[in-house]
Amino acid sequence: MVHHGTDVLALPKGSELTVEYEDGGATKGTDDFMRANHVFGLLIIQKGHIRQERYLHGLKPADRWVSFSMVKSVTSTLVGAAVADGKIKSVDDEVSKYVPELANSGYKGVTIRQVLNMSSGVKWNEDYLDRGSDTNFIANVLAERRSGALLRHQAGLPNAWKPDSKFEYNSGNSHILGVVVSRATGKDLADYLSEKIWKSAGMEANATWVTDGDTRQEFAGCCLNATLRDFGRFGLFVMNNGEHGSQHVLPKGWMQKATSGSPASQRYSFQWWQIPEKHVFEAAGVFGQTITISPADETVVVALSNLAQAVC
Repeated sequence: MVHHGTDVLALPKGSELTVEYEDGGATKGTDDFMRANHVFGLLIIQKGHIRQERYLHGLKPADRWVSFSMVKSVTSTLVGAAVADGKIKSVDDEVSKYVPELANSGYKGVTIRQVLNMSSGVKWNEDYLDRGSDTNFIANVLAERRSGALLRHQAGLPNAWKPDSKFEYNSGNSHILGVVVSRATGKDLADYLSEKIWKSAGMEANATWVTDGDTRQEFAGCCLNATLRDFGRFGLFVMNNGEHGSQHVLPKGWMQKATSGSPASQRYSFQWWQIPEKHVFEAAGVFGQTITISPADETVVVALSNLAQAVC
């Protein structure tokens, strides 16, 4: 359980934002968009005020929704918090410094930064339609609650190419980051998330995070479950570089570095997707879950969807 605190960040209502678009010669609005794209919850926060908040298909404000890979961006933010706390010396440390089980694996010599950027070079298959893929192995482990199996699987993977030479989306990389944070801080990810973000950012509800079994190791690449508004508050938190009142959870300039591209990709770094030409960055989940952040517009948009097919 990720516990919230007593200091809830207020999200006052602003003027209702009118959204219209043309589709097939007809003028349509927010509800049309939500129905067409299987969006259950949509939240637009601008300059600290809610400009739109809509729910469809039975979703209610107090209901938690699965993040899928949106949580990768949360995990990377916890890496930043651990750096600020001095628990992780540098993102240029090798991951095996914190997780010795990886010392003789494909992660040998690979740095935290390279794992953050999905450029570890570790062999991986993220194909959701391939029953034998690594990502479907993860799904089976979580469903069967096979304690420690995720880390054992990662420790058995070979290196396929030189780190930083290629971008390849790898949910296993995100899990390694979670293990690094847990080992460095000596805390469960859920507890550390509660301490550094859920309470600091003023969340109003508890969240939950799926683990792999009795080891209580959260799967850091998926499956944090939270309310629509709290996902929005997370967006505000990172847009402000982890500053909330007098608290400074992240190192100075962390989010600017985290969303400036990498040697392997100008559209992905530190577990965030980027649209550089629009100065926008985004956390994204496989079936249409997104937190889109535009610092220039002081705007956060959260969409919680349930698409029939994987889109990431």
